[in-house]
Amino acid sequence: MCVIKKVVLYSFIFFLSLFVSLVLLFPATVLWEKVISPQLNTKHLGITVQKVVGTLWGGQALVSYKGLSGIMRWDVDASQVLGLSLPVSIKVDSQVGVINAVVDFSLSSIHVEIKKAQIALQPLTPIFKAERVTLDGELLVNKLAVLIEDKKLKSVAGMASWSGGDIAYPAGRVVHQRSLPMFKAVFETMDSGNIHVSIRDSKATFDVIDAQLTEDGNGTIRITRRLLDLSDEPWSQNSREQDVVFKVKKMLY
Repeated sequence: MCVIKKVVLYSFIFFLSLFVSLVLLFPATVLWEKVISPQLNTKHLGITVQKVVGTLWGGQALVSYKGLSGIMRWDVDASQVLGLSLPVSIKVDSQVGVINAVVDFSLSSIHVEIKKAQIALQPLTPIFKAERVTLDGELLVNKLAVLIEDKKLKSVAGMASWSGGDIAYPAGRVVHQRSLPMFKAVFETMDSGNIHVSIRDSKATFDVIDAQLTEDGNGTIRITRRLLDLSDEPWSQNSREQDVVFKVKKMLY
């Protein structure tokens, strides 16, 4: 009887070890080809994943999109699984810059923290060729935290900035070329639960662009005359530079 118990115990340990090994060493390429890729339909999105190496818990992939390519690396912190949390560290090195982020998945929420992002906008210009838009300068994001619960945006906090530079955009049948100064953006969640984004240039004492998202998913963007002044676009001189000249309101969810 004792021998049978030992056989059962050793068999259990063997199969448990085998199961754990298979999970820890599960190839990332199999997960991508059999599970993730069919669900995302990446070809329809214009995304090409050329190569995937590593395991489910850590690896890297070579990804390209509209002529731009980069390497995405991930590292899963398996120690938090028992706490019903799955933090994934992600780093993207590409032609346009670097992004360092942590995505924490739980049963009902997703928490994203962009620790640092440094993106050059000029290489992105071919993507906006059809819209006749040309971009320049560098976009910096520092410690931007986003919380999504039940597929709704619950909170955002952090800062971002654009270095300024030469841009071009369509205005009717012609394309206007302008040089704009640096802009800074502040993301915050108010006590009411509304998410607020304030954007202003380096010399402004008020928000040049103001955006809000309410808890029920109602989004509003306001643009002041100062942005038109900076872009050298005509507007009534009887107005003040802080007057709202454009306002868009839309239910997002």
